[in-house]
Amino acid sequence: MSKLHISEAGPLKRISLSFAPHVRRIVNLVTLCVALPAVAHAGGLQRLFPEPVYVDMQQTGDIEEFPRQVVWHGYPDCHYVEVGPKGNLLMISGFKTGRIYFADAHNGRKLATVRIGRVVQGVNISPTGQLGVAVDTSAGAIKLINLRDFKVTRTIPVGRMPHNLVFSKHGHLAYVSVQGADKIAVVDIRAGKVLRDIPLPGMTGPHNLALSPDGRTLWVRNHPAPHQDGTVAVVDLATGRVKRYIHVGLFHGGMDVLADGKLAFTTDIGGDTVDAINTRSLKVVRRIDVGAGPHGVRSSDNGRYVYSATTRGNQLAVIDARTLKVLRRIPLHGRFGFWLAVRGRP
Repeated sequence: MSKLHISEAGPLKRISLSFAPHVRRIVNLVTLCVALPAVAHAGGLQRLFPEPVYVDMQQTGDIEEFPRQVVWHGYPDCHYVEVGPKGNLLMISGFKTGRIYFADAHNGRKLATVRIGRVVQGVNISPTGQLGVAVDTSAGAIKLINLRDFKVTRTIPVGRMPHNLVFSKHGHLAYVSVQGADKIAVVDIRAGKVLRDIPLPGMTGPHNLALSPDGRTLWVRNHPAPHQDGTVAVVDLATGRVKRYIHVGLFHGGMDVLADGKLAFTTDIGGDTVDAINTRSLKVVRRIDVGAGPHGVRSSDNGRYVYSATTRGNQLAVIDARTLKVLRRIPLHGRFGFWLAVRGRP
């Protein structure tokens, strides 16, 4: 039978129980049954996240890192987030705060806050990891930030209401979506000027964008009126022409292309789906239900998984890139999961 032992330890009392052998076996079995689901859960998440994934939650000003599911507070109005090529630095836009936050990607410690303008949208970090670029929507420009001292070094006008950007493979160029002028501005980063504009006739409000792995094709998601079908423009960068417009889900969303270049993905914040597009046929091959209001979408570096954060569902959906089925929907520990970044992905 069990015995109760009480021993004095200064002002404190230590209480312990000793159990008969058969009781100890029952206690050990119960402990194992309680622990196993937690271990299985952690192991399952680790499998689904071969690299760290960072989700910003705009309404609560938080960043949640997966697979650890740790939450870092103190990033008001966080809107877009990117992780540097070395995997150690996060760059986060503060939307209507007009600020950019830089944070340690390992522990969420804030390293710097940089004032950009009234409204800041997309951000990105160059492939060398030496330069950050922020879209100052209110000024119609992008701003270059030295990542050694977090100082703005140059302002480059690009047009009315720029929204987001991606770098070319080696970082010499940046492609900027200019929502107020229905075009893409091609910026020479070294020279600090726009080399050329790529017009997008028939597209309303070029929004988010992604570059194909071979650097030849730009995929551009638009920003139509609420509750209208969206479009994706497939742009040949050599000719500066649109190869095709593809009809996709409601309103606007994010854009990404798998590392092998075979599939592109875009979301519809006005609905509940992610569209998978075959990059050869240029057709939507699957519409995947992920939950209410998906916006951010990114794939894992190995191309095995696709992640989408939902703004109204407050979940992170994990999609199998082979079967195009949702493997898991993970509740977020915050509200309005807007954008996400994956270590190793441009």
